[in-house]
Amino acid sequence: PSEQAAAEERALEGAEAVSKLIGDGALVVDVRSRIEAAIGIAPGATNIPLSALKRRMDELPRDRNIVLYCGTGARAGKAKEVLDAEGFKAFNGGSYKGVKQIVRKLTA
Repeated sequence: PSEQAAAEERALEGAEAVSKLIGDGALVVDVRSRIEAAIGIAPGATNIPLSALKRRMDELPRDRNIVLYCGTGARAGKAKEVLDAEGFKAFNGGSYKGVKQIVRKLTA
């Protein structure tokens, strides 16, 4: 398959994994800025900006999966590294647009 087809297949596999995590009760965390989150946030998500994540870790459960998202998935990747280092069960959910679509399908 082409490189683009392979990338789309990985994204689909990722979306299925994220959908299962959220469907199974993972906490969804938006790591975008408060201004970005004010424009729109995935239903049921909590906004903890990446810049505040280390200060606000005590708000996160250690006994539950955490799906992180941002604008593109880059900040969510950084947030996952931070949380993994502290022993959390964190997953990069990717983009706001993608996570919003997954949550809407699950709650439809």
